[in-house]
This record gives sequence, structure tokens and C-alpha cells, in this order.
Amino acid sequence: MPTESFQLAGVQAAVGTLAPKWSVAVLARLASGTARFNELTREIGVSRRMLSATLRSLEAEGIVERRVYPDVPVRVEYDLSQAGEELFAALAPLAGWAVQHNRIV
Repeated sequence: MPTESFQLAGVQAAVGTLAPKWSVAVLARLASGTARFNELTREIGVSRRMLSATLRSLEAEGIVERRVYPDVPVRVEYDLSQAGEELFAALAPLAGWAVQHNRIV
């Protein structure tokens, strides 16, 4: 890849989005479909406080969409946005590299 076509700022922005500890786990879980808050907490194994902060951050960056339904009690669902789906797809080569180089922890 030629140096001039490498978009350093874009890579830094993407890595910054994924840097918080639970972001990749949330991204991977939502890639398989819509989930409610408690489902995410249970399936990922993250505290409610950390999940809330992670979801807020990903929502602010346009990676996750939050839908509130006026049921009683209120029902909230999370899903990947189009940008989130694209970001998740872009992670596949990185995951392949990690497996190839035995970087799975």
C-alpha cells in the first residue's frame, strides 16, 4: 500500500472507536442481531455501568443505534448502524491476521 494512500487519520479514528475495552465485544455481539441491555450484560459479561458507558460512546460515534419503545416498562434495543456493520466487516482482516500470527489471547 503506497504511503500517500494510507489514511493515518482514518485509522487512528477507527482504533480510537475500538480502544475502550468492551467496544469490540459489543460490536461483535450486535453484529449477530438486535439485543436489549440486559442481554448484552449477560452475554458479554460486562458490568452495567461499563456497558452503559460503552453503548453511549458507540452511539455518539454513530456505530450503535438505540431504539426506545413506549412499552410499560420501557423497552430499549440496540443494533449496529450501517457504519457499525461496515466497521465490523473491516475487522475481519485484522482478526485473520491475529489468528495467523497467534495473537489471540
